This record gives sequence, C-alpha cells and structure tokens, in this order.
Amino acid sequence: MTPRLARTALLLLSWSSAAQLALATTWTVDLAGGPGAQFTQIADAIAAASDGDVIVVRPGLYNQFSLDKGLEIRAEPGAAARAVVRLQNLASSQRASIRGLQVVTLHVTNNLGPVVLEQLSIYSDPALIPFSSSEHLRIDACADVRVQRSNITSPGGQRGMEAVYVFDARVEFVECTLSAQAGKASATGDGGQGGHGLLVDDHARVHFVRSSTLGGVGGAASGAGAGGEGGDGIHVAGASEVIVAGLALDSVVGGAGGAASSCALSGRGGDGIELVGSCELRTSSVTLAGGASCSQSGLALESPLGTVVTPLPPDPVLTVTPPPSGSSMALFTLHAAPGTSAELFLGRRTLLSPSVNTEIELLAQHARRIDFGVVPASGVVQRSVKLPPNTFVVGQVDALLSAGDFRRTNSCVVFR
Repeated sequence: MTPRLARTALLLLSWSSAAQLALATTWTVDLAGGPGAQFTQIADAIAAASDGDVIVVRPGLYNQFSLDKGLEIRAEPGAAARAVVRLQNLASSQRASIRGLQVVTLHVTNNLGPVVLEQLSIYSDPALIPFSSSEHLRIDACADVRVQRSNITSPGGQRGMEAVYVFDARVEFVECTLSAQAGKASATGDGGQGGHGLLVDDHARVHFVRSSTLGGVGGAASGAGAGGEGGDGIHVAGASEVIVAGLALDSVVGGAGGAASSCALSGRGGDGIELVGSCELRTSSVTLAGGASCSQSGLALESPLGTVVTPLPPDPVLTVTPPPSGSSMALFTLHAAPGTSAELFLGRRTLLSPSVNTEIELLAQHARRIDFGVVPASGVVQRSVKLPPNTFVVGQVDALLSAGDFRRTNSCVVFR
C-alpha cells in the first residue's frame, strides 16, 4: 500500500491496549555509562529493543541513529543527537515516537504507521553541532505524522534552507514554531533567497494548528548585486492541501527581503502563504503577513490559481497541557465559536478516517467521552482530565455549531 492510499484507509491504529504498554521493556541510554544504563548510544538500544519498548535517553550528545521499529524514544533535558536522525519504514501496525530530543536534522520517510514527534528542538547549535545542510525536518511519503509542541528553527547560518519540508504526506502540527534560514549573503553578486518556513509539495495534506512560522530573510548583497527574496511563511505546491487554524496571536509571516546598496536593489519580501498552481487552503483566524522590504513587501496571501476558503465562524482548535511532574491531570482547552456544543473524545489509538460531512478526519479512538457543554461568550472551554500512569492518549473534539454545522478539531497527544 502506498502512503497516499494509506491516508485514505479507514483506520490507522497505534498500540491498541494498556496491556501491550504494560508488557513494554524500558531501556536506558547514558553517554557516561551511569548507573542503570544498558547502553551508551541510542543506535545500540534500538537494535536490542522490540516493538512497544521505551528508550529513555539521558543528557549527552549522541551519534546519529535510524529508527525503524515501533518504539518510543523519550529524551531527558539535555539529550541531543548529531548529524541526521532518520525515522523510516514503519509498517501500518507500528507506531513510533520521539520526545524531547534536540536534533539538527530529522528525516521521517516511508512510514505507513503513525509517527508522533513531541517537544522536539530541531535546530543547529553551533556550540555543539555544525549547521544543517538540508531542511531541519523533512517528512516524505508518510501516512500519518503528528508534530506537537516543537520548535524547528535556524538561529544562524545562511544557506536558505526550509525549516520543514512535507512531501506526499499527511502531517498535523499543533503548538509548533517554525523559522527558516536566511539566504546566503554575497559580496560580489546577488544575495540568496531565504528558506520557506514550511514547504508543502506533491499532494501533501497539512493541518497547521495554533502554530507560527516565519520565512527566512533574503541574503544581503553588496555593490551592484540585488538582495535575495525573503522566503514564504508557508509555500504550497504540487496540488497539496493546507488547513491553517488558530488565534490572531498565531502568525504566518514571510521573511524580509535582503538588503542591498540601494532601495531599488533590495530583495522582495516573502509572502505569508503562497499557493502555486491548483492547491487548496483553508484558513481561520491566524494572522498572515508578507515580509518587509525597502522595494516590494510580500503579500499576506498570494494565490493566483489556488482555492482559498475562510470558514465562518472560524474552525475550532484544541490544545492540551500535559500533566506536570507528579500530577495525573491534563488540561484540555477548546477555542470555538460561542454557542457551539462540544464533546471531547479520548482513546489510546490514533485513527485516520476521512469524513464525508466535515473537513477534518476522525483522528482519535472514541473510548472515553467528556462533555464540554456549550461554549460560552468567551469562546473558550477548559476541562481537566485525570490520566492513568504509563498512558498514551489521543484526544479530539466533535463540535456542533449553533447554526447546525458539524466540525472536528485537530488531535492532541498526551504521554504520561
């Protein structure tokens, strides 16, 4: 089954029961070989582990590794991996997750099973790891990838690389921050183009929720050279679909145009969102803005041929605050139009089931129902939910608007 066909399958399941989680083995990786550790490198732990196991990674700078099993890699603060980390070739019966790790470049490719990336820091730290020479996060030919509460940014470097590239994949970003690299400066010619914050291509489908992205600044030029163009906040091509939902404080902004010796030679600012060809965009509430430029600022939205839908009322969005250390209570927050009737559904399985009556797929197992009631005038409802220990939970809200329109939110994933 190809990834595109897998995205239309009725169900994509993760580990299906608490019993399976209880049977999992926990392995510990410690670069210093401290007490209780079985390995000093992540790759060695992966080789020994079986589907369903957990690998705990203590602080340290580890060698690159490839993950091709249904494992959870749980990194403690201060754990980082150099070079390129790969998560690839999962079968539809496997689910893999990487949590809390700092990496330079992560390639997620050819996965039929669901992938969860949570609280990652994907960026180049020049004090520890050289700058990346490719996109910091590349997702290619995957059926179901969920990226939550992660920062993917380039604090330095001038290679004009995208922060994230999604190609032929279904991806959900929730509470993420993306920032692309600046274009290369030039003392003898034109400056390079800044990277796009998010590049979506080849029939990909992306749901971008309560997240922000910034295109890279165009490279500066000296003499008679022209400044480079700023990168787009989101650049959409190849008949892809993008759904952007959130609040006004969430932003999609193009990078500023590159400076030059005169205003006329400065680069054009990047667009907030640019649709190339027959792509589709659905956008709610998020602030869109073009990048600044002395000569020509970018557009908030450029879509000469694409289809753009702005639903009214805006699409509802769901976020979660995981239980703090020592607590079992997760806080779910729904933003929706006042008067909306809402129900939160929780389960231990990720699903991907297309719906005929609403834009967003069924993404969570309906194992437990929590009534959110009717959304008040503030547009915000919160519920604290007690979670059992050693639990993976995915939640999604079904929302019935006052006018009778049915919508679903994004999903939220919680590990405890």
